[in-house]
Amino acid sequence: MKVEAPVRIVSTGQVNTIEASAKERVIGLDILRSIAILLVMHEHSIKLLGSKAAYYLQVRRPSIDGVSVFFVLSGFLIGGILLKVVKRSAYQPKDVVNFWIRRWMRTLPNYLFVLLLLLACTALTHGDTSAFSYKYFLFIQNFASPHPLFFPEAWSLSIEEWFYLLFPIFVFVFYRMFRKKRFAVLGAAVFFLVLPLALRIWKYNATLGAADWDEDFRKIIIFRLDSLMYGIVGAFVAMYYPEFWKKFRYTGLCLSAAMIAFLFLYSAFGNPGGLFLCIFHYNIESLSVLLAMPYFSTLLRIKSKRLTFIFTFISLISYSMYLINLSLVKEIAVAGFVKMIGLTHGQGSLMNVFFYSVPYLLFWILTITISYCLYRWLEQPVMKLRDKMHVG
Repeated sequence: MKVEAPVRIVSTGQVNTIEASAKERVIGLDILRSIAILLVMHEHSIKLLGSKAAYYLQVRRPSIDGVSVFFVLSGFLIGGILLKVVKRSAYQPKDVVNFWIRRWMRTLPNYLFVLLLLLACTALTHGDTSAFSYKYFLFIQNFASPHPLFFPEAWSLSIEEWFYLLFPIFVFVFYRMFRKKRFAVLGAAVFFLVLPLALRIWKYNATLGAADWDEDFRKIIIFRLDSLMYGIVGAFVAMYYPEFWKKFRYTGLCLSAAMIAFLFLYSAFGNPGGLFLCIFHYNIESLSVLLAMPYFSTLLRIKSKRLTFIFTFISLISYSMYLINLSLVKEIAVAGFVKMIGLTHGQGSLMNVFFYSVPYLLFWILTITISYCLYRWLEQPVMKLRDKMHVG
C-alpha cells in the first residue's frame, strides 16, 4: 500500500505540471480524497448560489459528508503507516516519537500558518478576536464541549490530532503488557471503537435526547475518535489478509452504496433527531466508507490521463483547501469582495445570476489558487525537511 508517494512538480515556463506515476500513487485513494474535499467545498459554497439553489443542490444532512470520508481515509493511510512501524520494528518509544514527528510535520505548519493568518485577518476586518482561544494551539477547543465559532472547520483536525496522539500510546501499552503485536493493535482498536460509542450513549441519556446531533455529538473529540479507527481496521485487514481484501472489493463497494443510499433516504424522510442520529449514525457512516476502501485502495490507475491529473492535483492540495475554504476564503475574502463592490440582488433575473455566480466562482478560484500556493511554498518544503528528521 503506497501512502506518501513522491510527486514531481516540473516547471515549464510559467506552467507547473504535476507528473504522478501510476506506480507511485494509488489513483483510487486520490479519487476518494478528491470526493471528500469536493463534498466539503460543495457544502460550504452552495449557499452562495442562493437559498433556492441550496435547497435543491445540497447533500441532505445528516447522510454522509466529506469529513467522515476523510476520517476513514486518514485512518487507513496514516494508521497503515503506524501498523507497518509496529510490524517491522521492536516498537519502542522512539518509534512512537518518530511517528508523531512525521504526523505533526505534515499537519501543524499549515494549520498554524492558517490559524495565525485567520486571527490577523479577523482582527483587521472585524476588530474583535474574543472568540479566539489558546485552546486552538492545543487542539482542545472541542475536546468535550461544542466547538467555538472561531475557525469552525478546525473541529475535525482536533479529532485527528488527538486520535494519533492516543492510539500509538495504547498500542504501546498493550504491547508491553502482552508482547503480541496483533493483540496490541486489536485491543487498542476495541477500546477506540467502544469508548466513543459508550460516551455518545451516555451523553444522549444524560440530556434526555435533547442534545443536537451536530454540535453536541458530531464535532466533539471524545465522541468521534471511533471514526478514524474504522480506517485502521481496514489497514489491518489489508495488511494481514490481502487476498480477502482484494476479493472483497466489489462486494464491499455494493454494500457501501446500499448503506449510503439508506443514509440518504433516512435523512430525507426520517426523524431529523433522535437516538439513531446522535449515537449510531456515525458508525453506519464510517462503516459505509470502510466497505468502499477495498475497491478504491486497489484501483491503481485509470485510463484517462486528464482525470488522473485532476484527481492527483486536488488530492495534493486537499489539506490546504480544507483549512482555508470556509473562514478565510468564504467568510473573509469573498464576503469582503462582495461588500467592496456593492453587489446587490433583486433587480432582475440577470442581475441575480450575476450576484450569485460571481461570489460562487470566486470562492472556488481563490480556494484552489491559494491552496496550491500553500502546497508549493509551505507544505512541500516542510515535507522535504521532515524526511531528514529521525529520532535514533
